[in-house]
Amino acid sequence: MSEYASDRPAFFVIAVDGPAASGKGTIATRLAKTYDLPVLDTGLLYRCVGVLMHKAHENLDDEAAAGAAAAMLTADQLDDPALRTRAAGELASRVAVHPRVRNALRAGRSSTAATSAPSSPPTPRPSSSSPPRRRSAPSAAGPS
Repeated sequence: MSEYASDRPAFFVIAVDGPAASGKGTIATRLAKTYDLPVLDTGLLYRCVGVLMHKAHENLDDEAAAGAAAAMLTADQLDDPALRTRAAGELASRVAVHPRVRNALRAGRSSTAATSAPSSPPTPRPSSSSPPRRRSAPSAAGPS
């Protein structure tokens, strides 16, 4: 346990938001290691719902079916390499618009192990360290 864990409030959330391929996962992982926090990849949850529905030949526009698929997610389904593909991202966009999907994922995220604890205790940086490097914004043409 790190020196931060004992000082951390009982409920603490750091949200990292941004466009696709902007480094959100990298930043979240580094924050988790630094502050001894778990990581929840919500995009992965939506991808999983979309991929599961697609594999089952379900209609992605059927909100009830999508909500049911979201409610049935299990941690072992999140290890599928197909979830990291562009196609999975497109499927995620289709199901993420449904309030039932969002509600099911919100209700289930405390029990769904899409969270991962840091693999090793953090190494705190000295307070005199320079701030993190800023990445430039992606070009208007999108990722190459």
